[in-house]
Amino acid sequence: MTAWVATSVEDGVDVTNADLRGLDVSELRFPPGHAHAPYDPECGYLAVVLEGRVEKRFARGHVSVRAGNVVTVPANAVHTAEFGSRGARIVVVQPQASGIPACRSLLGELHVRENRGLAALAERMAVELR
Repeated sequence: MTAWVATSVEDGVDVTNADLRGLDVSELRFPPGHAHAPYDPECGYLAVVLEGRVEKRFARGHVSVRAGNVVTVPANAVHTAEFGSRGARIVVVQPQASGIPACRSLLGELHVRENRGLAALAERMAVELR
């Protein structure tokens, strides 16, 4: 039997991931001062910052995302990310195929919003992953 939750370390980032048949749910723990090279997501994703902060830089500007914020990043939105002096803990929800109509609608544009209710739900998801 294959475990549905996997843990790994990728480029210094602790990753706990669950493949939920078409949807990936991950908790990512970034070390202090971590920065990653340009990332071009094949599918859009939703990220909830539970701890710390992150600066995401896109061709047309940047966004600051802190604990309690939710960010949606569309497919093919090439960006870099720099994490604060305390690192960050983030839950990411990403469909495995961008062709899902609801996902295209929800994840079609870059948005940052504070949403404590969604942050609480993401915290619960992180606990379940562990």
